[in-house]
Amino acid sequence: MSVHLSRKVQRSIQPAIRTQIFFTAIGYVLILDQVVMMLALDYGASDLQMSFLYSAVHVSSIASLLLPYVFKNIDMKNIYGWAWLARSFTALFYITLLFIGNAHVEVKIFLVIVIHFHICCFRSFGARLYVPSLKVWCVKSELTGNLASIMQSTYIGQIVGRIIAFVLLSIAFFGEDLQEFLLIFLIFIGSVANAYAGKIILKLPKVGTVVQKDSLGLKETFFNVIKDPLRSKVGLIYMFLVIQVIFIAYLLSYFKLVVGLENRELFLIMLVGLLFATAVSKLLSIISNQIPSRVLMTFSSGALILFLLLWSLFPLLGEQPTFLYCLLLNTGIFVFAGMSNTVLGQIIARSLPDENAVQVNMIYMIFGLFGAIFGTGLINFLEPIAKSEVFSQLHEYSVLGFASAIAGVLITIVMWMMPKLKNRGLKKEFSLILPSNIIDMIRMNKAYSTKDLANNRWVIEGVMLKETPVSLDLVINTLKSSNITMKYSAYRSLNANPKMEAYSYVIEEVQNIYSPLRSEAITSLGFLNNKDAIPILKKISKESDEMMISASIKSLLRLGVIFNSGEVIENYIKIENRMAKLHILVGLYSAKMSLDIFNILKFELKNRSDDSWLILVFQYYFAIFDKRETIEEIYDEERKKYGEGINYICDEIESDLLFSLKKGEILSHLKNSEFNELQLKLSQNIPAGHSVKILIDEVDAIYNLTSAIGIIFMCIVDKE
Repeated sequence: MSVHLSRKVQRSIQPAIRTQIFFTAIGYVLILDQVVMMLALDYGASDLQMSFLYSAVHVSSIASLLLPYVFKNIDMKNIYGWAWLARSFTALFYITLLFIGNAHVEVKIFLVIVIHFHICCFRSFGARLYVPSLKVWCVKSELTGNLASIMQSTYIGQIVGRIIAFVLLSIAFFGEDLQEFLLIFLIFIGSVANAYAGKIILKLPKVGTVVQKDSLGLKETFFNVIKDPLRSKVGLIYMFLVIQVIFIAYLLSYFKLVVGLENRELFLIMLVGLLFATAVSKLLSIISNQIPSRVLMTFSSGALILFLLLWSLFPLLGEQPTFLYCLLLNTGIFVFAGMSNTVLGQIIARSLPDENAVQVNMIYMIFGLFGAIFGTGLINFLEPIAKSEVFSQLHEYSVLGFASAIAGVLITIVMWMMPKLKNRGLKKEFSLILPSNIIDMIRMNKAYSTKDLANNRWVIEGVMLKETPVSLDLVINTLKSSNITMKYSAYRSLNANPKMEAYSYVIEEVQNIYSPLRSEAITSLGFLNNKDAIPILKKISKESDEMMISASIKSLLRLGVIFNSGEVIENYIKIENRMAKLHILVGLYSAKMSLDIFNILKFELKNRSDDSWLILVFQYYFAIFDKRETIEEIYDEERKKYGEGINYICDEIESDLLFSLKKGEILSHLKNSEFNELQLKLSQNIPAGHSVKILIDEVDAIYNLTSAIGIIFMCIVDKE
């Protein structure tokens, strides 16, 4: 039974969650990971004994099967926190190793394995409840991003833990006798850090108790998971990933026993690997919500396989492994193995049901247990093969590198067998991981994360305008949002770069008569070029709202709809709102209907429209002839300084005569505001049927400088 928390509470506890993860990571490094492994290797543990240590964190998860039965009435948060305190207390038993002489080294190795296994058992209790607890502590829509941020905190904690270890072990450079003491002292530090993390967990809000209806709950859940097309694949991926992780763990043995690196050198290369892994984790927190998990997993598995093959085949190069080689190899494996684990964690979190998340997570743990048992057994099976003549030219851990690469291939295959939430096509999905798309995701993340979203609107609009899957997702997600400002930007972007996939969302806005963006959505229908919109637009053109009428006419014209003679002009004349009139002008221009724009120009000249509107109508008329920029420049020059526009237009007259009128004569009439004289001479010299002749004779078109400049430019453009 889970608890529901408000979004305010969920967001307020995120810093505390990341803090406890940070200290948990320090504790993990110092009491469960590299320090303990180095201690065992220093005692002379064999590969078989190391296999128990490397796989213990997975095999011990069998202890968590007790959760639904023993702890069913206890809040999961309390089980989680007390499990952390218990493993901190258990880690203190490593101190007893200091009191056992070196003559009993086998006893020391045995105690290391026993203590480590018990710590892992307590860890399994908390680990099984970790993701179900996060599902309560995090906002559902932000869970994927939170998990990536938490993984980043994990890496930072591990970095701090390894820095502590590196600094202390560097002291041992002056005396090898300090090695054992310093390793155990590091475990003590890890125990304290882990206990502090447990204390933070206990202070977090309750998440609910483990649901266990009857004794067959786990059995029923197991078969339900097996039958489920998604969760069964998640379980298989988890199993193969556990096998891969166990094999990769022998990289530490390789560095220490084959290459001969010292403990402090080992911590240094692990530290560098973590630094890069942290940067990748930060990147994942930004891109993982937008790139399909199967693409990320394929990329990380593919890259990891290449590094694993390099590890296995390096002896064939005839070179001795150097510290730099070990550094680069470990960094590559660390980064891409960590990336795979992060992606799997996100998949697991999304796949867990709300009702019995703990049970399903425990079934995944059983898959991991199978992987741990199989992987440990396979190590013993592969040991004689590694020593065979076939692998004589390779190192003793090459076989494990090959086996780990095969596990990576299986992970990728199963990943692509999972049900797809979206199917964009392979080309589009993999294009998401191109640098240009990732840069866009980073830019969007930066823009959305700022408090002043208005100043970053142009960044987001720039991404919307691109022809990429990232742009498409951004536009569609914005159209589905309630942010009016950004939705307006999305419609603007659709007009500049139509995305047919957005059609259904645009139609939804169009049919909402109360939407403040309805006219923008109607406009976008004209750009989307979907003929299914025509009946809807025709219906809107019969409404009473001038803006909706004009916007629908504009889009119908764009879609190639032919209106009855004079119908568009009739609507233009009836409409009083100039913004609505502009819609019709734009629609006529897009349909290249020069005659209708000419008739609108005639109407505006007859009614002696003001200069600003008349200039706009002239601009759309001349746009048909690709002369809009020229007339804009002429009017702009005239507005800056009287006479400049007049000189400009006269310069456009190619010869000294324009319809038998001398250029100097025209210039004189314009500069002296002799508009009636100019109109009379033009009427006398321009042949019948010419557009200017029609305007002058029917509506006395020249009545001020603005109209005169427009009419003279019409004479220049339309000489026929």
